[in-house]
Amino acid sequence: MFSSREIIKAKTMKDNIERTRPNVDASNAPRMAIQSIRSVIGVFKYMQEPKVAEIFKAEKKRIGAVIEGIDKNLPKTPRIVSDRTYKPWKTLGLGAKWDSYMDEVFLNASTKGTKFVNDNIESLKAEYTSQAAKDKEKDNPGWAELRKDIESYIQALEKE
Repeated sequence: MFSSREIIKAKTMKDNIERTRPNVDASNAPRMAIQSIRSVIGVFKYMQEPKVAEIFKAEKKRIGAVIEGIDKNLPKTPRIVSDRTYKPWKTLGLGAKWDSYMDEVFLNASTKGTKFVNDNIESLKAEYTSQAAKDKEKDNPGWAELRKDIESYIQALEKE
């Protein structure tokens, strides 16, 4: 969630939800999609645990203080190479920039994870709980059981 890459490729999730993923049993594919969604929900719950949140906050502050210290102390020691002295470092307020950057990183991760969960739950609903899904059920008895299982999993996901 913290990188710029997709959490799980959209095509993989789509193929799992629609039961078209190559080399995966059609009855297991939607369960794999649900497990992926549950993993992201698990990350959210983990990050919200008080002790974990406290550790992340403390580390953010600790690293910010170190960066701020470096930023403030570099002007005191200009770089010297052989007999040439370079212009001293100018303080840039890196501690505050670090704080803003990390706030943005956490916001982006939260937004990305929330979008992943919501989009894929909606795809699951469309595929398994819509009227079209219920109409498919009439033609295929095996589909009825899978659809009902997935529908109950969707309800459980929404509660989390």
